[in-house]
Amino acid sequence: MVKFLHTSDWQMGMRAIQAGLRAKEVRNTRFDAALRVVNLAKEHQVEFVIIAGDVFEHHDVDEVVVKRTVDILNEFAPIPVYVLPGNHDPYVPGGVWDRQSWNRIESHVTLLTEPREIEFSEGVAIYPCPLMQKRSTLDPTSWIPQRAEGDTRIRVGIAHGALDVLPDEINFPISRERPDSSGLDYLALGDWHSPLQHGRAIYSGTMEPTSYSERDPGYAAIVEIPSIGEEPAITRQQTRILTWSEFTPTIRDASDVESLDRAIKGSVANN
Repeated sequence: MVKFLHTSDWQMGMRAIQAGLRAKEVRNTRFDAALRVVNLAKEHQVEFVIIAGDVFEHHDVDEVVVKRTVDILNEFAPIPVYVLPGNHDPYVPGGVWDRQSWNRIESHVTLLTEPREIEFSEGVAIYPCPLMQKRSTLDPTSWIPQRAEGDTRIRVGIAHGALDVLPDEINFPISRERPDSSGLDYLALGDWHSPLQHGRAIYSGTMEPTSYSERDPGYAAIVEIPSIGEEPAITRQQTRILTWSEFTPTIRDASDVESLDRAIKGSVANN
């Protein structure tokens, strides 16, 4: 039995230019949402936390953003946290992971910089697939070995990219067959900002909305796997604070303007 929290795509330091004058509020709200993730991990007494890529929006985020993010990650203690570099924050020399503020990270946080097996416990093995560049047409999960005969551990993969069931996505393509071909009990994915499950390959989605086009974002996943080969039990827990709504009305006269005004006010009241 293992119980963990799966989150991804925090996008700390995002510019949020589509939010106009409220961009600063959108950026700051992400820190509050991340603290909700911390509280969920403690409330549900998970054994570890997975952040499946894109903690940061890019390598040039302000140093204050890195410091505040490190402070939040340190709040998870003593729960182990596994952080995967994604395509927005790949593991490259001189990147965000080399910042002075990142060096303040505490020992319970592991930055996953190598594609190698990590034995979390006698019964659980983790297979991280860190990204070393922003774009690629290669499957980052291809290195994960098949389950060896007699291996009864629960095997969890961590990757960031485009599962090949997604529309028009080619950056870091990931085979939908990876969980079966590599004997994974769960493949924790990041990059797609909406929650999505295809068999044992699961996107948690971003913990706070980043655009109007995302479908039902703003969750973290609490995952329980009873034993090898059993279906994971996944519970979505809301983390979002803001709700993004988009209206595309046809304006012909004053009544249409009034209808739009009522719709906007109704949306605000409901959220």
